[in-house]
Amino acid sequence: MEKQTVGVVGLGNMGTGMARSLLRAGYPVVGYDLRPEARAGLEAAGGRAAASLAEVGRTAQVVLVMVLNYPQVESALFDAGGVLSGLAPGATVIVSSTISPAQTRQLGARLTERQFVYIDAPVSGGPVRAAEGTLTMMVGAPATVFAAHQPLLACLASNLFHCGEVGAGQTAKMCNQLMAGVTFMASAECLALGAAAGMNTRQLFEIVTSGAGDCWMMRNRGVRMLDTYETGSRLDTFAKDLGIVLETADQYHLPLLLATAARQWIMFGIASGYGPLDDAHVIKLLESFTGASVREAAQG
Repeated sequence: MEKQTVGVVGLGNMGTGMARSLLRAGYPVVGYDLRPEARAGLEAAGGRAAASLAEVGRTAQVVLVMVLNYPQVESALFDAGGVLSGLAPGATVIVSSTISPAQTRQLGARLTERQFVYIDAPVSGGPVRAAEGTLTMMVGAPATVFAAHQPLLACLASNLFHCGEVGAGQTAKMCNQLMAGVTFMASAECLALGAAAGMNTRQLFEIVTSGAGDCWMMRNRGVRMLDTYETGSRLDTFAKDLGIVLETADQYHLPLLLATAARQWIMFGIASGYGPLDDAHVIKLLESFTGASVREAAQG
């Protein structure tokens, strides 16, 4: 059976990685990004670069949207000349951008009204796992829709969870980002404290990741704080995600003190000019209080 053409909107590190996984699985991929170099990267990987969002819609039967936030999702789909101007009714729209549960339900209602199939499918794991096809994906969709699209989704995610109806996927991602944000800042504080106290921070990293303090964020971001920043996980994206967490918690009158503290550190980083940079730069804020460099302390 011939595989459907998948349109990928947003060819950043995550979108390009997901496109590569689809291509490897034999799906034809057409993609669009505002940046010429991103479009060229897709073509180098074996995909086809579209000249416009409308062309993506005209070409694809399934459209995967992986952009920064809800305004960008809305613009890519609904603006004049957007994806929906070319997309045939009955086609599927998968949104893997992190947006709020309320926004994804609103989006689903609008797309259903226009006779499109909508899948709420945020992901976690970063650009490397996106390119490997080993992401964690949290899906909100009717069971029949999930079943029909499961083979395609499984090309992107080795950990694939059907969480319920539309909105359930983003709810799961929101809770995941709460954990990610808090352990991200805890990892930075751990390394900064070790450096200030004169400890070899590389040894500290090895101790923590083999002990009870181990967590994914220390293993992933701790390495970047110690060695080399990789532009791929912007600090201002973390602020957006934790903003969704706290806005939703307010609706339930639920105080989230750790998430609030983590977001304030991140906002401090954005105010210091690190917003568009790799989020591991947040370690510089902590270093500024003591003058102790985590990287220098890693040398012994």
